Amino acid sequence: MNLLVVLLYVGIGCAEWWISLRRNLACVRGETVMAVSLVFIENVLGLFVLSTIIKNDDWGIGIAYAIGGALGAYIVTRRGKKNEKSKS
Repeated sequence: MNLLVVLLYVGIGCAEWWISLRRNLACVRGETVMAVSLVFIENVLGLFVLSTIIKNDDWGIGIAYAIGGALGAYIVTRRGKKNEKSKS
C-alpha cells in the first residue's frame, strides 16, 4: 500500500467524522433534508471503505481509515477547546 492510498483513507476517515458531527447538528436544529443527505453520504463512504477492505483483503486500509477518524475527533475536540477559551 503506497502513501497516497494511506492519505486517501485517512482523509476519508477524517471527513466522515466531520460529516457525522454536522449530521448531529442538523438533527438538533431540525434540518431534516440536511440530516438525511449527510446520513446517505456517511453510509456510502463507510460502504466504500468496507468493500475496499474486503476486495483487497488489506486491513491497512481499515487502519488508515480508523486513524483518519481519530484524527478528525482530535481536530474537533481541539477546536472546541479553543472556542471555549475564547468565550471566557
